[in-house]
Amino acid sequence: MCSRVAWTGPVAHTWVWSDVPSRDVGAEAEFAWIPESLLRPAPVGDGVRLLRLVEGVEGQYWHHGVLRASRWWAAAPAPDAWGRFMRGCGLPADACVPEPEDTGWADRPWASQGLKLPASPARLEGLAWRGALGLLVLLAGWQLAAALTWFVARERQDATLDTLRAQAAPLLEARERAEAARGVLQGYRDLAAAGLSDYVLMADVAAGLPEDGQLSGWQRDRERLQVAVRSTETDPRRYVSAYQASIVLGEASAAPARDGAMQLDFVITPPSEVTTPDTDMVGGDAAGAAAPVGLNPAGADVERAHADDTGATP
Repeated sequence: MCSRVAWTGPVAHTWVWSDVPSRDVGAEAEFAWIPESLLRPAPVGDGVRLLRLVEGVEGQYWHHGVLRASRWWAAAPAPDAWGRFMRGCGLPADACVPEPEDTGWADRPWASQGLKLPASPARLEGLAWRGALGLLVLLAGWQLAAALTWFVARERQDATLDTLRAQAAPLLEARERAEAARGVLQGYRDLAAAGLSDYVLMADVAAGLPEDGQLSGWQRDRERLQVAVRSTETDPRRYVSAYQASIVLGEASAAPARDGAMQLDFVITPPSEVTTPDTDMVGGDAAGAAAPVGLNPAGADVERAHADDTGATP
């Protein structure tokens, strides 16, 4: 089935073919079906006419210069068929069939065919599909090119960052070592500010050693001190008891080492962090005695006698 539409002002004319003869044409050939009556000249006046065509005849009814109805027959219609056509046009039935007219061909169609396409709908549809496919390929290619560009740029950036990291690694390691050393030095400064230098600590540790004791190792980490002692004294309690009276070295522990030496571990307490309570006054003494910071080199207790001014015995 095939159809065609043409316009005369606001009126649309439609032709429909139920059986379209086949044409043996090539695949690239384009053709369109046009009704023959559209190529015949329009009548001068209104009325009914029977038009002779290349194949068959066509009855037409024109009113106010517009084709209102038409009917095709393979041969001249019978009177009753012509009468039905007249009644279909809203006219009185007439049994007299007019003679078919041969009007020739018109210079141009008497009705407008609407917007004229540059090609057939089939070709335009094919072009539309090709254009859509080309657009998709273009978009995919653009995305692929953008992704490839980003990938190359990222690889270059990563290579640059790796080079910079390799160049900055020694500096970062040196910075970490410097910060660690600064922390250690700051701890030593804090201890030195509290009056606890290694020289003073060595004197205090040596004061509590046995007579044949010798320092064979010294390792200090801020407030922690580890000392190795070589002596014939092998009882750890002897070493711990020797430093119990010390405020600075009071937290002491001793254990035999694998090499035969005695290992002493101290937790150093700066004097500034120690608060000594006031001692009870004996007699008329107004000032309390403060506990010593280090050890007495002789290891003996210092006796203090207090007497009042009246010489009375307590």
